[in-house]
Amino acid sequence: MVTITEEAQKQVLRYFKGKKIEPVRISLTNACSGQQLALVTDTIRRDDRAYHYGKLTFVIEKSLLDLGQPLHIDFTPGGFTIDSRMQLNLNCSGCGKAISCKKEPGKTFIRSALPHDAAPSPID
Repeated sequence: MVTITEEAQKQVLRYFKGKKIEPVRISLTNACSGQQLALVTDTIRRDDRAYHYGKLTFVIEKSLLDLGQPLHIDFTPGGFTIDSRMQLNLNCSGCGKAISCKKEPGKTFIRSALPHDAAPSPID
């Protein structure tokens, strides 16, 4: 199961203001600081599970959902967060530049593909 708070929904809708609303994918990415969950715009695929919240559709591959559920997406003053049961390999280092991040058990602070003016990243 995937739940998205009202605040997270508002921030995603803010990003799409004046644009066509596309599905938002919850995906697992590999970055300089390790594995991260990310939010990116995408299309719905055959092996996805879709969750509809008003005008928004969030999608996730069924296999990733099985590994991490339940997932809970929120937007805090630090940016988007995803709570899941996955233990990600996040080492809090960057690609030759100083960045900081927070690690808490069961919580992933994500770098979002949504622009920073719409969705500040807690890792920057």
